[in-house]
Amino acid sequence: MTTLSCERNFKTNKNGERRQLKKQHGFTLVELLVVIAIIGILIGLLLPAVQAAREAARRMQCLNSLKQVGIATHNFHDVQGRLPEGGVAEIYGVPGHKGGYYSGRIFLLPHLEQTARYDALMADMRNKKVEGFAGVIVGRPAWNDGNIAFMTCPSDPNADGKPADWPVASRLSFSFCYGDAAIPDANGKLTSTDRRGLFRNGAAKRLNDCLDGTSSTLLGAESCIASNFNDDRVKGGVVEVPELGVDGNVRPSVCLERGYDAGDRSRLSGTTRYLRNNFFYDGVLAHSGLIANLPPNSPICYYNGAIVGGASSYHSGGVNALFADGSARFVSETVDCGDPAALGKTSGASPYGVWGAMATPDGGETKSL
Repeated sequence: MTTLSCERNFKTNKNGERRQLKKQHGFTLVELLVVIAIIGILIGLLLPAVQAAREAARRMQCLNSLKQVGIATHNFHDVQGRLPEGGVAEIYGVPGHKGGYYSGRIFLLPHLEQTARYDALMADMRNKKVEGFAGVIVGRPAWNDGNIAFMTCPSDPNADGKPADWPVASRLSFSFCYGDAAIPDANGKLTSTDRRGLFRNGAAKRLNDCLDGTSSTLLGAESCIASNFNDDRVKGGVVEVPELGVDGNVRPSVCLERGYDAGDRSRLSGTTRYLRNNFFYDGVLAHSGLIANLPPNSPICYYNGAIVGGASSYHSGGVNALFADGSARFVSETVDCGDPAALGKTSGASPYGVWGAMATPDGGETKSL
């Protein structure tokens, strides 16, 4: 038996020489499991870094897109000698809906490689093919479908698509800044003097109105898209909080106190049917504007025609913001917001810290980020 065993370990070649065979080894099941476990651990360690790198790239893409919006705004200003209104009540005699407005974002389209969309919209308006704001939706024109590339952030999960059972949608992730306060009068109406940002409905400003400096004045910022009606997410939804109102004024701190769901800070305490940022032409404040009186990514609260907040994104820790000099930069959620318990003002320095000061072009402040 020993001889046979030994013979099996040798091989004779064609010259009659005997050579010892090399002993072959395979992986055992335990070794394979160990290797697989090590690979799994390495993937687990690398995945967060890969995801972080991809999100950093998306954030940079969003930042560059905002810069394009800034260039478009400056081009519009060069041609028209003014900024676009935050919203206009009608276009070629076609009124908005229920006293609402068409967004001034429309007029940036020719400067954002969206001339065909703009011309088609204006042709329909000029020929009265759109019966008020609702007709824009019901008519399903091609110019009202598909997001606006240079105004949409890929970090937003709702950047593409449309609300359920809705025929068309033109989503975007950018809102004009209407200042640091939106104060309704006794009848709930917001007049041009109630909002002191660079953008107001029915009234246009110019860059030389930025007495505090263009680099310290907000044009706008990222704002998340509502997934559907009654969206209860803090990022994208709008909650109605009647307690915001104080004798015809608004106290933003109440939004922080009552806007969140008690058991989930990513959810709102209630919902509204506002479809935020689902239609690029929509100039209703709760749909498309922002007020810089609460930190970015706070709830958006609505009261009697006014809102507080509005700047939001899916980037970690803050939002990209656009300034009147055309620059864009990241603004942290921890930005100084002063005293949110203060009532809104119609003149003078903002009570809402650095963030509020950025929203007021002529508040007499020298604050900067």
